[in-house]
Amino acid sequence: MYVFQQDYIFNSPSAAAATILGRSTNGWTKWKDKEGKTLDELKRK
Repeated sequence: MYVFQQDYIFNSPSAAAATILGRSTNGWTKWKDKEGKTLDELKRK
């Protein structure tokens, strides 16, 4: 588990996911809620 010591605002979900994973990735499909729905499903569709 990663814990940021202070708040940090990312420019996009992908930038946040890439920071955590250490590689390029699509944050809209990587971030999921407790039910397994992606950020894309929740916000863009």
